[in-house]
Amino acid sequence: MKVLLLYLLSINVILKAQVVSGIVTHAVTNLPLKNVTVYINQSQIATQTNAEGFYTLTLPNLPSVSMVFTLKNFSTTIQNYKKPYQNITA
Repeated sequence: MKVLLLYLLSINVILKAQVVSGIVTHAVTNLPLKNVTVYINQSQIATQTNAEGFYTLTLPNLPSVSMVFTLKNFSTTIQNYKKPYQNITA
């Protein structure tokens, strides 16, 4: 089973909401993965990575969130984060 490797680049505070962006890469080849669905668990907040594996997502104003990363034929990865969401990597 293939595994996703996640690398979160930065998180910025914007009017109580926070924006997270990053690049999703293959765990073995370290190549970027396109069309990975990235979403906040139990919400309708979602996006997909572009051809370079890049994504950006606005986080809800909650004390913690679970970010889910899915791609067909890969295992789903869930990352849990608590505030403050600063300088995090996975």
